[in-house]
Amino acid sequence: MKGEASRLSKLQHARKRALWLVAASFNAAFLASVPAWTAEGPSEQTIEIAGFAVIALAVLGRTWCTLYIGGRKKRTLVTEGPYSLSRNPLYVFSVMGAFGIGATSGSIVMGALLAAAAAAILDIVIRREEAYLTEHFPVAYLEYMRSVPRWLSPDAHWHDAETVEVRPRLLLITLRDASLMLLALPVAEGIEALHRLGYLPVLLHLP
Repeated sequence: MKGEASRLSKLQHARKRALWLVAASFNAAFLASVPAWTAEGPSEQTIEIAGFAVIALAVLGRTWCTLYIGGRKKRTLVTEGPYSLSRNPLYVFSVMGAFGIGATSGSIVMGALLAAAAAAILDIVIRREEAYLTEHFPVAYLEYMRSVPRWLSPDAHWHDAETVEVRPRLLLITLRDASLMLLALPVAEGIEALHRLGYLPVLLHLP
């Protein structure tokens, strides 16, 4: 039991490292690119604001999911609340956050690329977690897989629990970690200013 839990923890840590590596790689693209829209135009500003709004939604969404799964993932199979709509709602909100981070640059393409990279990494992690959960909850998880999609589906049906056991420490950790994504907008604005002042070269113009 402890060995299996340790394997899952290592997998989750590897996932975090991979996501940070992707984020670092895209930082280079941020530094060398500007939106293809007219500078200070409404299209660029609209995309930046929308990106920030998506990040805020991702922060709230990840915190919401933690209300249900915080401290329970290794002990019980969580299928209520957001987990009745997706088997991996935390990762759904992570992909949304990745799109929002990219979009704060003013580029839809950057948002889409960052979201696609995050989804590809998380999909690998999900499949390995599925193997773990199938071993740990052989009957219940197979039934869960049949009734709830891996990501999202319009066919999913919401159902909730009457009560949830909240772990304040885990909830605050999730909120703290997810809130770091909100730094994307001021960072993007700073990079934009450096481009305008000529301190950073512009190699790409992305829509």
